[in-house]
Amino acid sequence: MVDTSRGTTGRVMDVWNGRVWLRPAIGGREWDTRVEYLRRPDTTEALRARMAELDLHRRAGGLR
Repeated sequence: MVDTSRGTTGRVMDVWNGRVWLRPAIGGREWDTRVEYLRRPDTTEALRARMAELDLHRRAGGLR
């Protein structure tokens, strides 16, 4: 999902009481935002996030 308040893409980790906790696809610290600030990523944003995730795994030796 894209947090429009930050312009950042992340994976939804939890939802509670109108707040959503997200984490970057490549790992890192979670952040929270309000539900109304979320939207689905467009094709470019989704591809960019997926490529970053794959690159992280490749550098860690997970993909060859």
